[in-house]
Amino acid sequence: MTTTLKLWSPLHNLDELSLRLNPLFNQLSREITQGNRPANQPGVSLPVDIAEDEKQYLIQADLPALTKNDIRVRVEQGVLYISGERKAPQQQKGLQYHRVERAHGAFERTFQLPSDADAANVAAGFKDGVLTVQVPKLESAKPRHIEVTE
Repeated sequence: MTTTLKLWSPLHNLDELSLRLNPLFNQLSREITQGNRPANQPGVSLPVDIAEDEKQYLIQADLPALTKNDIRVRVEQGVLYISGERKAPQQQKGLQYHRVERAHGAFERTFQLPSDADAANVAAGFKDGVLTVQVPKLESAKPRHIEVTE
């Protein structure tokens, strides 16, 4: 039996600990940024793009393989809720799955609307697997051009 002696280094232990903890922190970070889903609850994530111009806020989410009937959008007390459910693939006779990586289950994202949002006139559309939510800005919040007189 051969034994190899290694010089002990406290930094070696820190490196090993870092290699073990980094994946956990990365997963936690992804789950925090993907909505209010508890960290221990698997499910569908809902990444979004958010943009604005002078007239509105625009939220877009990719939801492939869903229909508009699978998605719910609502505004309640200044919070925009986007939720729905992606159903599990149906087992087909003679078909054996080797891997299922596409997430299924319920999902929900919430967004606190800014004070200049017109919550009463939010509109949502769904086309080609992309949900688009338009949140108009209040008239009082839109820029107003003032003419300078002599």
